[in-house]
Amino acid sequence: LGEDGEGGHMDDDAYPYEDHEDELDDEDYHHHGDDDMAEPPLPEPPSAAEHAALEARLQAAQDKLEALQAEALNIQRYHLGAANYDFGPNNVFLALAGRCIKDQGKRWIYEACFFDKAVQSEPHAPKNRVSLGNWHGFNSDYTQAYFTDGDPCPGDLPRRSLTVNLVCDDKEHMHGGEEPSTCIYRTNLSTPIACKEADLIKAEQELQQLERHEAEIRSQIAAAEAAR
Repeated sequence: LGEDGEGGHMDDDAYPYEDHEDELDDEDYHHHGDDDMAEPPLPEPPSAAEHAALEARLQAAQDKLEALQAEALNIQRYHLGAANYDFGPNNVFLALAGRCIKDQGKRWIYEACFFDKAVQSEPHAPKNRVSLGNWHGFNSDYTQAYFTDGDPCPGDLPRRSLTVNLVCDDKEHMHGGEEPSTCIYRTNLSTPIACKEADLIKAEQELQQLERHEAEIRSQIAAAEAAR
């Protein structure tokens, strides 16, 4: 009501904020609407270090998978089918089953995977391999292991083969790889597994002899010091 008590026209300026609030609401609506419609930013490509780390993780996973597959094959081949293999007296050579041992020479690498296969490669190109044969077995006294029927040899020569001489030693290492005649290869595996009872008795006797010799030297030194 106006001052005269009659109904009057309400001035728009009496509520100056109403239209502005509407304008703000419209602007705010459109502003947020634009944000909602905007496409998310693309992820940045991995750095060289991150890429290398991913490749390393992938390679590690592949290596682990291959190791598990090889282990499964070994279980099937050696343990479930052990009756088909000669592991020596008391199965002593079962410890070599599924293992690949290398003779790392300067010119050639000889690798013997017992009860499986043998290969030859070059240090600077390890993936370029030549087959030296598949597992053939031991000799009668288990001092040699044979791999036969490897890759063809030039001419009419027999296919490549490898003989591994088994030597009693307190540490395991493969050494002395050579090709004494064309496509006929030979190397030596020193290992405690190759030690027989006679070897152990001999080693014990040698140890006792060394201990006696050491005791004699100590006695002589003590006598010389006492005579001063």
